[in-house]
Amino acid sequence: MKKTSLLQEEKRSTILFLVLFYVVFYVYDIFYYRLFPAFPWLDVGTASTIWYDFMYVRYVVLTALIPLSLYLFI
Repeated sequence: MKKTSLLQEEKRSTILFLVLFYVVFYVYDIFYYRLFPAFPWLDVGTASTIWYDFMYVRYVVLTALIPLSLYLFI
């Protein structure tokens, strides 16, 4: 069996957590904000709120944190 240090295992598990977090986050948002509004029971006026527009800023910030987090852990 290959011997790896505990620090190396913790780094790998942290990177795995980050990858899984971003995958689940983006898949959920794509479903909730893109596919779910196509269903007929959605109110058409809800898409024009300020929070709907703020969503794109959130995507930019979270995507910009990926290189920073990888830099800090690698």
